Amino acid sequence: MSSHTISRRGIARGAVLASVVGVTASVLARYMSADAGANTALSVVLLAGFVAGGFAAGREAPRFAFTNGALAALAAFVAVEVAGILSLVARGEAGKINPFNVVF
Repeated sequence: MSSHTISRRGIARGAVLASVVGVTASVLARYMSADAGANTALSVVLLAGFVAGGFAAGREAPRFAFTNGALAALAAFVAVEVAGILSLVARGEAGKINPFNVVF
């Protein structure tokens, strides 16, 4: 991919936006009750964060909006998963980390 394809600044901005929303939703989901309605609402917020981050990244490089949006969402996904793993480790629940659940 050439430098005209990828907007690093746009990807970074989109990833930060999606990460802030995603990490917040993820942390809230871990500390809230197991109520299905609350978990569904937080999942929608998480998805909306990824969409907003991808949209923000795509605006920086209009000709390659989908590429930049996907890279921003991927970066945010990694950040959200790392935050979740660190949260489990900090609470002494490292044994609950399942690589399959992290990826999917």
